[in-house]
Amino acid sequence: MVRLLSLFNRSSDTVSVKMYDKDMGSAFNNEGLYINKDIDDSGDWKMRVFLTCANYKFKISRLRGVIRLVIADDGITLINDEDEAITLYPKYVHHKFYHTSIKNGKWMIKRSE
Repeated sequence: MVRLLSLFNRSSDTVSVKMYDKDMGSAFNNEGLYINKDIDDSGDWKMRVFLTCANYKFKISRLRGVIRLVIADDGITLINDEDEAITLYPKYVHHKFYHTSIKNGKWMIKRSE
């Protein structure tokens, strides 16, 4: 199980977060949002995480520990509890969702086809 701890918005847009079809709150420019909720890793698409500012969806699963999201105008950075970070640039190329996982001890992001 992975826990989404927080989100910090560095973008010029307001970011709204929905988990399990429940509104988790919004963050304006240079504001943070404390979420502290477990993300279901069963593969059920209904358990997805929506970030409404960027018009894309996250499916976060097969991770362990805690992650934090940093939203910027040119992408999203995911930071885990070991301070490893991966940045996505969905403003340039849009995909339906991004799937995160651990492979051979490395933190991986796979975009949808």
